[in-house]
Amino acid sequence: MSVSGKVVIITGAAVGIGLAAGHAFAKAGARVVLVDVDADGVVAAGKEVSASGAEVLIQPTDITDPQAVNAMVAATIEQFGRVDALYNNAGGPSPSDGDITQLDVAAFESAFRVDLFGTIFCSRAVIGPMRKVGGGAIVNTTSMVAVRGVAGRDAYVAAKGAIISLTKSMAAEFGRDGITVNAIAPGVTRSERVIRLLETDGRTRALTDRHVVGFVEPSDVAAAAVFLAGDGARRITAQVISVDSGSTQVVATQR
Repeated sequence: MSVSGKVVIITGAAVGIGLAAGHAFAKAGARVVLVDVDADGVVAAGKEVSASGAEVLIQPTDITDPQAVNAMVAATIEQFGRVDALYNNAGGPSPSDGDITQLDVAAFESAFRVDLFGTIFCSRAVIGPMRKVGGGAIVNTTSMVAVRGVAGRDAYVAAKGAIISLTKSMAAEFGRDGITVNAIAPGVTRSERVIRLLETDGRTRALTDRHVVGFVEPSDVAAAAVFLAGDGARRITAQVISVDSGSTQVVATQR
């Protein structure tokens, strides 16, 4: 299950799950490329992760800009000579989300720009480099709400649902190149953003009540990403792995 020595690109790496993934991959011996649109945040994250002695490349990048993404991948290859894995972690719901009768086109475009198109731009930029080294792993990020559905977040659910379909089609397309493509569907995860939402958003609080074995921590999701990027998952592809404390499969009840 080793990722030791592998070069791993992590998007949305400044905080939350992305930062936890930076630590997890570094601890497992990977060389990590931390990517985030928040330049100050990703620099701080890089200093934190590299404090353990890991090899870290910091890349402030807007993943909705394909030219910026291409430049980030080029910088990765210049620094490390290869790309072995990509963790498409960046994304998240917007507070302006709602149902399709309320949302304007701009709201849908905003949700799709980061979650779906950011995933597309980063993935297509690493396919060529992965082919050159005989394969690799792409780990996408969907959501429990795309697996199960939830009212009032139509733009986010649609974007994350599209990522599930994209994951399967990419797996079929690039499997012959030795590239696995899987997705992680986190449950409500104790990130900075979710902690804020729990104070104001009743829907988020209601979703946490379905978590059977406790609140999901960023490190739980990061551990799944490390596994899917590692050698032990080389025959696993086109899968959606839920890290959701059972919330999409069972309903916890009071005894």
